Amino acid sequence: MHKSMYADTYALEDDFWWFVGMREIGHAFLSPLYPRGGKLDILDVGCGTGANLQLLLAHYGLPIGIDFAHEAVKRARQRWPGEVIQASGDALPFADASFDLVTAFGVICQLGVRSDLAVLEECYRVLRPGGRVFLRVPAYPFLYAQHDRVGETRQRYYRGHLIAVLERAGFMVEKCTHANMWLFPLAAAKRLAERVRPPSNPTASDLQPLPRALNTVFRWVLCTEAALIRRFDLPVGLSLMALARKPATAAVPVLRPEQPAEAAAPPVAVGAGTR
Repeated sequence: MHKSMYADTYALEDDFWWFVGMREIGHAFLSPLYPRGGKLDILDVGCGTGANLQLLLAHYGLPIGIDFAHEAVKRARQRWPGEVIQASGDALPFADASFDLVTAFGVICQLGVRSDLAVLEECYRVLRPGGRVFLRVPAYPFLYAQHDRVGETRQRYYRGHLIAVLERAGFMVEKCTHANMWLFPLAAAKRLAERVRPPSNPTASDLQPLPRALNTVFRWVLCTEAALIRRFDLPVGLSLMALARKPATAAVPVLRPEQPAEAAAPPVAVGAGTR
């Protein structure tokens, strides 16, 4: 991700309509399943600059954040007093069956990981049997545009593709829906127009401040989707969100014979570091 996007994200994520709305949709997924004030062990893979640790996940338990980028980790530590580690989503430095919930927002689609499947297999490994993974990815490959290039996004997804890769990793998909539906026509028109007239600034992303009134309207519009998503799967939207469960009877992985225990790198225990 371009360094300027971390600065933009850090500056905007408290109040910018998209971040606020997506957190409200996140609550729509999680609050029916987990009590607020709970003590879940939570891992946020690709925590970025840390707002979801503080403003979403801390409502449900004890989140730990990891991110591959030093710039992201540095800013997340300024925001979040808990544990934040620099690590890659396709090589998680945690023991098997360490977490109740793993989140990965805009991660499995990134160029910085080996593959989406590699990340999901790691999420599966560190989850306890019965634990869940909660994902968000960009939707529709034909909408790939400059915002994706600046953000180092490898790919956008169709719903069936996302479900297939989750199932291949061993998960049972409980819910998969589009999000950002009401504003989808406007966003799609902007993305497609860039093919005809590319932006003048090649490093500009969609994370640009809006007039307060417009930001308020967009935030209200996106937040209204949270109530819908509690009951329905939305048929279209700029993002895809999925909740999937590791089977309760899943076996704990064991080392293969060709990987003797003394040769394996010791995992980081949950709770190590600053927490």
